[in-house]
Amino acid sequence: MSHQQLQSPSHDDGPTGDFKSAAVEEPIFETLNLGTLDAPQNIKIYKGIQEKCQFGVPSGRLLGHIVSSRGIATDPDKVTRILALPKLETVSEVRGFVGHVSYYRRFIHSFAVLCQPLTNLLKKPLLDGSSPVWTAECSVAFEALKQKLVSAPILVAPCWTKPFQVYVDASNVVIGSILSQKDDNNRDHPIYFASR
Repeated sequence: MSHQQLQSPSHDDGPTGDFKSAAVEEPIFETLNLGTLDAPQNIKIYKGIQEKCQFGVPSGRLLGHIVSSRGIATDPDKVTRILALPKLETVSEVRGFVGHVSYYRRFIHSFAVLCQPLTNLLKKPLLDGSSPVWTAECSVAFEALKQKLVSAPILVAPCWTKPFQVYVDASNVVIGSILSQKDDNNRDHPIYFASR
């Protein structure tokens, strides 16, 4: 599929100065017959994008997550890349790591507390001009965040007919909360973790 390309106006366009445009291809659709009662019988998608579309599958990858009927989980391929990271050496590497791990913050209980030593490294230099120093506390936080990603729970989708539980914890530095619901066996299942 090509996009319409505009050319600059030429002097022989006449008094209006209209743009000349290249020919535009009509999009080519392919009709898929889903054959299910709950979905439209036919759906049109752009030809060539079909390999990116999945219908009627038990689970799939979406933006670094595995989405299934059980809920949303972290994508193991993405997490293993984070696990393979060596000790961070520069502020840029710390910033990149915190950014990547922050993407999965909703899976990590007390994320802000765990990440605090690393975010302290990202603060502006001290008044005396010294730069932040990697401490043992930073190493512990770095390893703890990597391990939390490996053992991240599957976040369930909310059931709107059941009551929700909200657990909140706060200190002078951070606030954290958990949104969860109980299943039929009276076990808590997290829906979302939040902390700042």
